[in-house]
Amino acid sequence: MPTTKVAIVGTARQRSDWLFLMKPRREWQFVRKLGVAIALTLAVLQLAQGAQQAHADGLGYDGLPPQELCGLCHGLNGISATAKFPQLAGQKAIYIEKQLRDFLNRHRVNDGGQMASIVTEIKPEQFAVAAKHFQGQPVPKPDLEALSELSKQDLAFARTLIATGRSADGILACVSCHGAEAPKPAYIPHLRSQHKRYLVKQLQDFKSGNRMNDRTKTMPMIAKKLSDREIEILAAYYAGQPRRGD
Repeated sequence: MPTTKVAIVGTARQRSDWLFLMKPRREWQFVRKLGVAIALTLAVLQLAQGAQQAHADGLGYDGLPPQELCGLCHGLNGISATAKFPQLAGQKAIYIEKQLRDFLNRHRVNDGGQMASIVTEIKPEQFAVAAKHFQGQPVPKPDLEALSELSKQDLAFARTLIATGRSADGILACVSCHGAEAPKPAYIPHLRSQHKRYLVKQLQDFKSGNRMNDRTKTMPMIAKKLSDREIEILAAYYAGQPRRGD
């Protein structure tokens, strides 16, 4: 395409002004881009400073009572929304405290490391405070839906194993430790009204060796003699029974 030449007439000053208006505005474009870059940089720095200030002003875990930190997953009232986190309401304080110490000392590691990490945010001398808080909460409701899934044969099996055990396999009666009123020894937990899937996982973990914090080795021995179906039945039965808190 041919280039059109424009004849510029007038005084030298007029010609200079015209050339200035006609030439590309590269200098101005550079200035504008530089200004935008500076503005963006300042904005990012301001946001970063604000985030840092917000973090510094927040209480963090240090400002929370221990039961409130636990309540983020287990519910402040000890009623958790998912079976990933056990029901703590009405649970024995000494059992809760033992589990916290076992997670802290890596004697229990069957949760993927979540508890081992979060428990470090609580001072060991506060374990008892959190445990007593949850023990004092109203007990959870039994899972009647899980119970309704069991057949008459399933119910009969669960009741027999819980009441008398299975001597042929050396399985003690569940009730000999996990009694309805007050499980004994003192560090034995309530199982009634616990999440079914949580109970299944714990029995499977005892069976596989993923959970090893039973100092008596009783639970691994029993769990290894239960089939997967028997574990499901026991878990559903216990989940559907009312818990009597301490």
